Amino acid sequence: MRDDWDDVCALNVAAWSENEQRTFGGLISETTLDPADVQLIQAEVPVGLQRIASAQNQAIDTDKNLNEILASQNHGDCIHGFPTAKEISSQWGFSKNSYSAKVDCLLVTTDTIYIIEMKTRAQRIQGLHDVYEGLGQILMNHDRFEEDYPTVLEKVSVMPLLLAEDSEIDIELIDASFRSRGVGFFDPVRGGMLIPPK
Repeated sequence: MRDDWDDVCALNVAAWSENEQRTFGGLISETTLDPADVQLIQAEVPVGLQRIASAQNQAIDTDKNLNEILASQNHGDCIHGFPTAKEISSQWGFSKNSYSAKVDCLLVTTDTIYIIEMKTRAQRIQGLHDVYEGLGQILMNHDRFEEDYPTVLEKVSVMPLLLAEDSEIDIELIDASFRSRGVGFFDPVRGGMLIPPK
């Protein structure tokens, strides 16, 4: 990360592969976001918990407000963040195989939460089939996130973003589909935000 991003709280990013770290680093180097506005970067956030609980005839309370999510932990300077897979397993007994999905990254700013699906060079977006997969993942994760954390939506907007490193797709072929659903397309190698979200 750039030096001006060093003070941003980042949770679970060590779980990323080298390719994912490089791809996210490309976002950081090319974004116009001000790091002073970024409150949290959290990797590998489980979503779809309400759907799983409903399927198992179980009631769980995943909803939190943004103040709870951004509250400082008792140990250390970083904030608590969204529940991790370990916390969910311990609190509600969901096994790792129960999660319907994990968001690659949530980037929380003062007024927006970016739900980021990453496609590295190893998973390059080369054709429409790759776009279908990436767009489908980000739309499903967006829906699941909003179902799990409705109170968060009272304070911030949620923006889905497909982060595709070194993509090869013609943007004109996908622009209308992304824009009509409010999904952004960011490629750090091709110059940054090729399709802005909402």
